[in-house]
Amino acid sequence: MICVSDSGFRISASDGPELTCSRFLALAGAESVKLKSKFARTSPYLILPAKNSAVSLIRIYASWLAGFTPVLISPDATANEKKDYKSQLAKGTKIYPELLLNKKEIAGIPSGVKLKPFTPPNAKEAVIIFTSGSTGKPKGIIHTFGSLTASAALQNKLTNSGKNSEWLMSLPLYHIGGFMIFFRAMLSGSSLYIAGKSGAGYLKELLTKKVITHLSLVPAQCSELLRTPEVFKQVKCLLLGGGPVEKRIIIKLRKRKIPTQIIYGSSETAAFCSAVQPEEVKNPRRLGTKPLRGVRFLAIDENRKTLPMGNEGRIIVSSPGLFKGYTNGDKDTFFEYRKEQYYVTSDMGYIDSDGFVHITRRADSIIITGGKKVSVSEVEQALAEIPAVNAVKVFGIRDDYWGEMVCAAVAAEGISSEFLTAALKKKLSGFKIPKKWLIMKELPKTALGKTDTAKLIRMTG
Repeated sequence: MICVSDSGFRISASDGPELTCSRFLALAGAESVKLKSKFARTSPYLILPAKNSAVSLIRIYASWLAGFTPVLISPDATANEKKDYKSQLAKGTKIYPELLLNKKEIAGIPSGVKLKPFTPPNAKEAVIIFTSGSTGKPKGIIHTFGSLTASAALQNKLTNSGKNSEWLMSLPLYHIGGFMIFFRAMLSGSSLYIAGKSGAGYLKELLTKKVITHLSLVPAQCSELLRTPEVFKQVKCLLLGGGPVEKRIIIKLRKRKIPTQIIYGSSETAAFCSAVQPEEVKNPRRLGTKPLRGVRFLAIDENRKTLPMGNEGRIIVSSPGLFKGYTNGDKDTFFEYRKEQYYVTSDMGYIDSDGFVHITRRADSIIITGGKKVSVSEVEQALAEIPAVNAVKVFGIRDDYWGEMVCAAVAAEGISSEFLTAALKKKLSGFKIPKKWLIMKELPKTALGKTDTAKLIRMTG
């Protein structure tokens, strides 16, 4: 059962009334009736632009009640991105942009309405969340109710979530990290507060005024908030992940005794599947995380042979929360070992003698900036389509705030970074657009004739 009327689950936000679980279910039930009427079942999917709001959560639950699988996308997705998403879904898939209930209908819905318990089969597809792979093309990650429930149960146990917990939704709902905050809160009966913004200034003010016991941050947000560590005084569990965590952050968390779990996972594992507390980290320069119960990591070589402990290889993971597959049909990321299915991650690393997994670098061309994945090839392709551009190299550099910053070196004459930024805004989401530019006549080359990325990184200063 996903959510029951007598649980402690409730939703609140700065810009709207609090919704108890029974009120939430009543609204979702009424919305689902209108959904069935408006959208004929020509496709099992509904594309849902998912802003962080109570309305979006109602629409997700209503989709489930109406028999649809919600496909969560950014509310700022471009027309081209929506076209790519639709091309991977069943014919006839429609966009579900807003709540169908009007204000009068909402006011007339009694809160005490009893709904049948919603107990979907474990194998039923529950959500699709799109992410960009190394090819630059977005692909939808399909999770079932079984994978989400299994993952949420492990995560709730680690974070000790329950009816007395107040979770802050500070990550985007259309990313697995944000979605799983919602899903975990429903299963544990926790309260959920929806952050109006994700900036450190807003979060600092919010944490000062409101009691938040559980929250999830990316390193950039955490780094900024640690300037005033007293904002964490009510926090019982801070989840920190979505990118590399620097040594100085680990030391500050340890010194301030902020209850933290540094986490590792991906969209494919329904958010995090391993974790470590700062005080457990033996060497902050070699951060490793411990698999949650039922999760297993291995390192494999280029021939997909398993490697001994301590040897670097491609990290693969088996987990009860593993996804079903991709909307584009890609099966190369699945690997069977001893009759167990593993997901082949995009990370290189090793397993130590304690069973901790250590991530050393990315195996593909992905930049993680502010907890969001940016495909290098997608940005390079978009830039190459601009007529004045002769050559391009997109790369990431370490940044204290973003974790990694997207940078681009462009071989062109007579154009400015402002021109390039404006051109990309028509093609890409804002977080994918480079924040630093190098514009030159020719890109530097190595002795082998390849673009000298190391030199470009040095040139960014």
